[in-house]
Amino acid sequence: MVREIFGVAGGRLPMLLGPDQDQDQDCLVPHVAGECVPCLLDWCWRDTEQAITTAMHAGALDVVTFHYYPLKQGLPYNGSQLLMEPSLLDKVQQRVKPYAALARASDEVGLWLGEGASAGHGGIDNVSNAFESGFWYLDELGQLARLGVGVMCRQQITSEGYGLCDKSLRPHPDFFTAILHKRLV
Repeated sequence: MVREIFGVAGGRLPMLLGPDQDQDQDCLVPHVAGECVPCLLDWCWRDTEQAITTAMHAGALDVVTFHYYPLKQGLPYNGSQLLMEPSLLDKVQQRVKPYAALARASDEVGLWLGEGASAGHGGIDNVSNAFESGFWYLDELGQLARLGVGVMCRQQITSEGYGLCDKSLRPHPDFFTAILHKRLV
């Protein structure tokens, strides 16, 4: 359909990205915050995997995308301490693996984190917009690059909770982390 609509103009076709979903297969924060809390927005991975594979084989998908938020707003934990837990920092590896395996099946399909921050659903005040989040973000950017993720999109540029800047454009710590990463990598 994209080729039918945009191919007529004879120019470069827009990229098709997907599925760009927020899927937690197990717990939000296993064994650190106490009892596991299942994600209510969980998707069936088998159906997603089949849809991605079909789209890739048809040449209809340019980039495999996914969402990732290691913390969720409103859960009972001290997020600033949890954000630096090695088990939480390493959780991204489990999240990327199924998407990376699909993207590696084709030389022409990229892998992007289509949406992410340290905490979802608006962030956690004094956690996702605080000093500790900068360290999480630096670790996240490094791990994503090592795992073959070519682009990491932040959920919002401006937001009181999880943006790179607040609504008055005063930078949060993650803003400086992004600049440091861009200049060093």
